Amino acid sequence: MHVAGRDHADQAASCAQREGDVQPPALVRPAQGVVTWLLAAVPEVRHDQERFVEESVLGLRLTHEVDELMALVSMPALDSIRLSNARLAPTHFSARIAALPLSWRAMLQVEQLTISRGERVLATDLELQVSPGDALVAEGPNGSGKTTLLRTLATLSPPSSGTIYWQGQPITEITEAYRSKMLFLGHNAAIKLDLTPMENLKVYAKLAGAVTEPIAALDHMGIGRYAATRCRHLSAGQLRRVALARLVLTAAPLWILDEPFTALDRQTIDGLSRLLEEHLAEGGSAIITTHQSISLGQARVSRLSLGGG
Repeated sequence: MHVAGRDHADQAASCAQREGDVQPPALVRPAQGVVTWLLAAVPEVRHDQERFVEESVLGLRLTHEVDELMALVSMPALDSIRLSNARLAPTHFSARIAALPLSWRAMLQVEQLTISRGERVLATDLELQVSPGDALVAEGPNGSGKTTLLRTLATLSPPSSGTIYWQGQPITEITEAYRSKMLFLGHNAAIKLDLTPMENLKVYAKLAGAVTEPIAALDHMGIGRYAATRCRHLSAGQLRRVALARLVLTAAPLWILDEPFTALDRQTIDGLSRLLEEHLAEGGSAIITTHQSISLGQARVSRLSLGGG
C-alpha cells in the first residue's frame, strides 16, 4: 500500500495485461419486474414487507438505514439472479476470494481528495492507494472526518474535490461496477427490524449475490440460533453480528468498514479479526476505522491519520 502514491495507471495497465479477456458479469439497473420476482423468490419476506422491498430495490430511500444498504447494491443480470435462486452450497471463504479474477480484486486509488461535512472542510489533498492484500486503518479523534472519508469511498457522500479510481478508472464512470465489488458497513446496521436475520440476509443475497448459504453466514458469526427471531428482539451486539454476516455471504474484494468492532464481545472481535486476516491473505482489501487495537497477522497495514481541526 502507498499513501500519497500516484502510480495507479501503471498498476491498472499491468493488471489488465495479466487478466487478458476476463470480464465481470453484466449489470442491469433495478426495475419493477425485479420486485415481483424478488418477492416470489424470497417467500420468507412477509406480505407487510412488500413496500420495504419494492422501495429499497427501486432506490427510493425508504429509511436512512435501508439507504445505506441498498445504495450499495448492484443487480446482476436477471438470468444470473434466477440462477442464484438455486440452493447454494457453503463454500470455504478462502476459496471464494482466490477464485476471483485479479481484475475483480481491490485496487483503489485516491488523488487530491478533499472531504467536507456541510460547510466544514475535514481533510484536503488526501492521496492513498490500497492494493490486493492491503488494509488501511483511518485514525483520528471524533469529528476528524473518518466516517465522511469512508462514506465518500463508498459513494454515499460526494467529495468536495479530487478523484477516486477503481483499477485505474474514475468511479464516477463505473459506479455500478465499483459498487458490485465493494461492501460497506457503516454505523447503522442497515437491518429491517421487522424481518428475521435469515430474511434480511436472503433479501441482501438476492440483491447483491451470494456465494454462501445465509444460514452458514449467520452460523459463522455465531448468530445462527437466532435466524428465525425478529431482529427487533435482538441486542445491539447481535444486530451487529447479523450485519457482519454479509462479509461471509458475499465475495466482495473491497471491504469498507466503519467501526466494525463496536458492540461486539471479545470472542466476536477475535473472530472478526481472523475473518479480516483471511480476507487480506486471499487478496482482498479493507479500509477500516476503529478505536480498538486489532491484529491482522502478516497483512500489510497502513494508517492514515486525520486531524481534528
